[in-house]
Amino acid sequence: MKGSHFIDALRKKYKIDTDSALAAEIGYTQGRIAQIRGQNVSLRTIVNVTGKVAAATLNDRVSAMQPIVEFFHISEDQKSERSFLDLSKPDQKKLQDLLKRTCGIYVFYNSEVEVIYVGKTKNKLWDEMINAFNRTMKNYNRFYVSHPRNRYSPRKNGLTRSIAKKQFYLYDTAEYFSAYSISSEFIDFFEKLLIRMLPNDLLNVRIEGNTSWKAYETVVEEE
Repeated sequence: MKGSHFIDALRKKYKIDTDSALAAEIGYTQGRIAQIRGQNVSLRTIVNVTGKVAAATLNDRVSAMQPIVEFFHISEDQKSERSFLDLSKPDQKKLQDLLKRTCGIYVFYNSEVEVIYVGKTKNKLWDEMINAFNRTMKNYNRFYVSHPRNRYSPRKNGLTRSIAKKQFYLYDTAEYFSAYSISSEFIDFFEKLLIRMLPNDLLNVRIEGNTSWKAYETVVEEE
C-alpha cells in the first residue's frame, strides 16, 4: 500500500488537518511521517501507526469530559417560572449558553443533595434538562396537601385541606443540579452506569436493564 494513501486516509478518518498535526498527535517526527508517505508501507507499520492514532484520539475524547457546573442551587423563584435558571442574571444566562452548546450527562438533587434524577442527551443539554425539569415523575407518588404555591390560604368553610396522593413534577423536588460535558460515544455508557449505581434513590421511570452488560467474571473468562 502506498504510504501517501495510508497517511491521507488516516488524516481523513480522524479529521487531522496536516501531516505535522498527525505527527504531534502520535509522537512521531515530521520526518518520520514524510518517510512513511514516500514509501510502500508494511502491515506492521499500518497496525502500529493506526493504533497510536486511535489511542491518542480516545485519550483526547476522554480528557474532554469536563464538569460544566456542579451542585448549582435552584431558587424558589426559578421554580415558580418552571425553570432551574434565572435568565435575567448574566452569569446564569452564560450558563444557559454553555448548556445549549454541549451534550452530556446531567443530575438533579433533592434538598439534602441526594441524586434523584439522572439524564443524558447527545443534543443540547439545555433542551433536555428543561424538558425533564417539567416532566411528571410517573413513579413518584406522595401524600400531599395542595396549597396555593408559596402562600397560606385557609379554606372559606374553615375545614383543613384534604391530604391526597399526587404525582410530583421534578421541579417540586429538585433543589440542585450538575451538568457534565461528555463525548457523545460515551454518554449512553455513563448514564447507564449511574442509573444502575443509584436505583433506590432515582425518580427515573426507566431503570437500565442488564441485557447489554456482562458480569466482570464473564468478561475475564472470555479474555
